[in-house]
Amino acid sequence: MSDLNRTILSHKSWVPYARILTKYLATECVCSIALGFGKFHTAWQFCTILLIFSLLWQIFSLLSCQLYYDSQGIWFQSGLFPWDRGIVGLDWVDTQGCLCSVGFRSWFSRSYQIVVSHRFTNQSQLVLNDMSNGRNTCIAINRL
Repeated sequence: MSDLNRTILSHKSWVPYARILTKYLATECVCSIALGFGKFHTAWQFCTILLIFSLLWQIFSLLSCQLYYDSQGIWFQSGLFPWDRGIVGLDWVDTQGCLCSVGFRSWFSRSYQIVVSHRFTNQSQLVLNDMSNGRNTCIAINRL
């Protein structure tokens, strides 16, 4: 799979970023309450620094996710570092079609579940949650 002739179709939508930020704020509030709003100032700072590093790691991990196609098939890539990077996908000869979720949540948030079906088995489907541009992505994949 070469990076030269690939076309990026979709990234993660805003929903997982909002989910991460909400978890961060809730955890920060719990830490502040548990540590007495400044009674244990050093422990609170340590907790906050760890939470910020965790928040940044999760955000950069989401930024590395992308759905793309090339001459060989359709692929989903994620991972920050070369040793952490993973690619899953389907060859064009094994691809049956693409579906995206419809409903109020998808319409309201513009965050779609994309399912690329395998021609011969359901266990090898490519299922991606919270992807942006779901309708256009499925249209593009089904046209290819």
